[in-house]
Amino acid sequence: MFTTDMTYGKPEYLPVDTRHPQRPFGPYGESKKAAEDICRRYREKGMNITIMRPRMINGPGRTGILIKLFKLIDRNLPVPTIGNGKNHYQMVSVFDCVSAAIAAIDKGFPNKEYNLGSESSPDIRHLLQGVIRDAGSHSFVLPTPGRLVKFILGIFASLGMPIMYKEQYMIADEEYVLDISETVRDLDWRPRYNDEDMLKEAYRMYKQK
Repeated sequence: MFTTDMTYGKPEYLPVDTRHPQRPFGPYGESKKAAEDICRRYREKGMNITIMRPRMINGPGRTGILIKLFKLIDRNLPVPTIGNGKNHYQMVSVFDCVSAAIAAIDKGFPNKEYNLGSESSPDIRHLLQGVIRDAGSHSFVLPTPGRLVKFILGIFASLGMPIMYKEQYMIADEEYVLDISETVRDLDWRPRYNDEDMLKEAYRMYKQK
């Protein structure tokens, strides 16, 4: 069962392990937590269910909000960050999600929760600068006051004109890295893709459309 790291809500400690309290602050995370609760009830009935909690999934068909970022890069416009961009915002490749699912099958579906994420993520500022360079763009990374931007985004959302989902912008300036050590140990799994390569590949796929 694939759910999401959004079931954790705002990180209370780092790295976030699977024992972190689940306090989602939006409907997406709440619905995924409800799905996990159903899985846990069926575990009590004898089913083996492995729950995967991935960070932001990147890869083919997963551009989503990244399209807004890529359009700015294409037009050589400033690329704003929510906050100073010095925080880490981990991702995971869709291909690494597939390999984790296969690993869980090979291990007989452990009745546990596992985090999925990349290793050694660069901070957002360096991550974006790398994509801008690779694209040959004249864009530059523009830090913004995180609290103010989130307040403004909240106003737009309350007016029914959301620019970003609450679960996206509320943690955009947070240091947010998942602990994947248990996944590595139990499933003999390791992510093959890093955040910068994933983002560059996503940009190349966007340009091919």
